[in-house]
Amino acid sequence: MQLVFSEAIANDPAAAPANYAVSMSGLTVVDAMVTGNLVVLGLSAPLPIREEVTITATFIEDLAGNGLADATASFTY
Repeated sequence: MQLVFSEAIANDPAAAPANYAVSMSGLTVVDAMVTGNLVVLGLSAPLPIREEVTITATFIEDLAGNGLADATASFTY
C-alpha cells in the first residue's frame, strides 16, 4: 500500500509500522519504507477485494519537525 503526503516527511517515526492502523480485522502493517513524501506499507495479508478499508497514520512529521494531526483515508480496493 502506498501513502503520498503533500511534502517530504521524516523517516522517524514514519518508518515505524506501529504508527499506522488498518480498519480490517486481522490486517496489520508489518513494515514501512519512507522515500521523500511517499510511504510504502507492507501488510500482513492481501487487501480485501471490494471492501472499504480505512488507514490511519499517527505521529508523522515533516522534515522541519512539524507534526501532522492523525490522518485518515478510506478507499475500496
